[in-house]
Amino acid sequence: MSLTPEQSAKFRAESFEAGCALVDDLTYLREVVAKADPSAAELRRISVLLRRILVERDLAKVAAPRMGKVALTVHDLHRLYKRVEEKPNPIFATGTNIVAFTAQIAGLIVHRTDWSGMQVGAGFDPDAVAECRLDNFLAQRIMYVTGEWVSRNDIIKYVANFGHGVHSLQPRENADKLIRKARACASISALENGFRLNFDFERLSITDPPLKFDKGHIDCALMEILSTARLLTTTRDVHELETLMHREITDAKK
Repeated sequence: MSLTPEQSAKFRAESFEAGCALVDDLTYLREVVAKADPSAAELRRISVLLRRILVERDLAKVAAPRMGKVALTVHDLHRLYKRVEEKPNPIFATGTNIVAFTAQIAGLIVHRTDWSGMQVGAGFDPDAVAECRLDNFLAQRIMYVTGEWVSRNDIIKYVANFGHGVHSLQPRENADKLIRKARACASISALENGFRLNFDFERLSITDPPLKFDKGHIDCALMEILSTARLLTTTRDVHELETLMHREITDAKK
């Protein structure tokens, strides 16, 4: 249902402060995305911004009276889904697409309990993208762990609520427990001239494996946080919304 001019003006005024915060947050997100060596601490912090912008719907609230519903860019992961369905099923897969430690890391599938079963980029085309509404963006399945998928929404909420973004609570839902297990098993580490993929096969069989907090070490959940920030900050509609907000901010100063 479209808004009347009076409703649009009212909602624009009510969401103006949230829009100003959104512009600042997007600027910071781009700074983190652009870094060659983002830290785990920075990624935990931006999970809180992503939770507010996406899960708590600040993006939708700011956009509604200015341009309606926004379309967000997502990676088309259908090829990855098909690879996961092939027998034998993998034990882990992720649709992440990030640039970190001087390299692009796009897609990862682990088929067996040894390094010969690890494939980087398998079933994944980083240039295949689509557009979708916020609900579908959050619901997209982006990580596969021992037979089950978890969504972008699951990962954002996990890192912000349980992964030391805001709180350090113990995981309660099954998705949270799967993400914690994946974090303990899959990561990337900075090397002097690049990066190393790490996968601890033994930890995958442990119900509640301990986490690592090494400097220069980014676990798979934080990789997805970085990938989400990259998608959000490169989305066309988000750029358009920022332009509209910058005009409002300029007009408010006159």
